[in-house]
Amino acid sequence: EQHRFIAAEQSTTANPQGLLLEPQGKNTAPAIALAAHYALQQGIEGPMMVMPADHYIENFAELTLQLNDAVKLAEQGMLVTFS
Repeated sequence: EQHRFIAAEQSTTANPQGLLLEPQGKNTAPAIALAAHYALQQGIEGPMMVMPADHYIENFAELTLQLNDAVKLAEQGMLVTFS
């Protein structure tokens, strides 16, 4: 709850479909499962990108270029990861 406003402010550029908050931290996997379940309930069936809050992206421009290919692969049913 204490991070609600920070998360909402930082997510405005990503065009979020909603903001889900954990009442208590339960690790990443349950949070991802909840977000996927929520998306399906809202009728959102496209690819879902998951990034930890503490993830550092050194070359953001390169990531945005690679996202186009990643989305195409994800739409074919593939699991796409970045390293």
